[in-house]
Amino acid sequence: MVKTFLWRCMRHILPVREVLKSKGVSFGGGCPLCSSQYETISHILCECTVARQLWCCDDVLHGLSFVDFVESTLRDTDVELGVLMAVKFWVLWKVRNDAVWNSKQWQLADMRRYMGSLLSAWQEAWPTISSTGQAQLVRNNDWKPPPLGFLKCNVDAAIHSAGATFGAVLRNHEGLFVAALSGQLHCSQDPYLAEALAVKEALSWIKSRPKRRFFKERRFYMESDCLNFCSSFNSVRQDFSIVGLVTKQCRSIACDIGNVLVRHVNRSANQVAHMLARATGSSFVLRVWESARLVVFRIGFNIWYSFVCQKIIV
Repeated sequence: MVKTFLWRCMRHILPVREVLKSKGVSFGGGCPLCSSQYETISHILCECTVARQLWCCDDVLHGLSFVDFVESTLRDTDVELGVLMAVKFWVLWKVRNDAVWNSKQWQLADMRRYMGSLLSAWQEAWPTISSTGQAQLVRNNDWKPPPLGFLKCNVDAAIHSAGATFGAVLRNHEGLFVAALSGQLHCSQDPYLAEALAVKEALSWIKSRPKRRFFKERRFYMESDCLNFCSSFNSVRQDFSIVGLVTKQCRSIACDIGNVLVRHVNRSANQVAHMLARATGSSFVLRVWESARLVVFRIGFNIWYSFVCQKIIV
């Protein structure tokens, strides 16, 4: 279905208003999402005010034509870039159709949650291309760097006899260390609640940081090995439990940051954050590092090996 949708976009036969007019179909009005007088394929998916908000970018096409932009993205060696583009196109098309046919207006936060759920569904069956060109299914057990223009924050919580602690590690598209955070969580020894609070602490930390060199894009992947939290964050259902209220706060903070995609990963892909959470002491003071060597010293020599393997030493 998505492949057919992308094919129709590239062939200029997606039934937007300007395409319908060129086929002799009278359909009044302009863009259903903004005040533009014209609704073209490139406008609704890349140039519309709503599209630019979802992309977190004022110039999505970067001077390219729509066809050239899609082709260059799909040809990139980073498969996730193509998937992310397709997901954003699909969400915008659904939002556009709901506005036209159902008079429904989507909030930006709901659009991003829907994006997250689609990305999570795709990740469960991660396809890679073998040397023979055959698609194969592989398990996503290893940490992978985010696409260019994104930062990835891995976060985890740990339960101790005296309470709960958390750790968060931020890395860039090259897999290089950017910063890290750890601290104590003010909660009972409830693993689910601790995981949700750990994500809240990480998001609050990211939101509070100045828009310097590493943070100017404000586009992030947030990865946790807690499937329940990731599913709840990306769900549109209302949850009035304590964890549900914390999750709602996480969504609000993520919306303030910009483009934050929350995804579930296996423990093996979240090992560094897990080790940092386990190594955090009982101090109630938040610890922030901007040097990977300080984190290595904090955790110890055995954890240093994990940092080297995952390319975060600067």
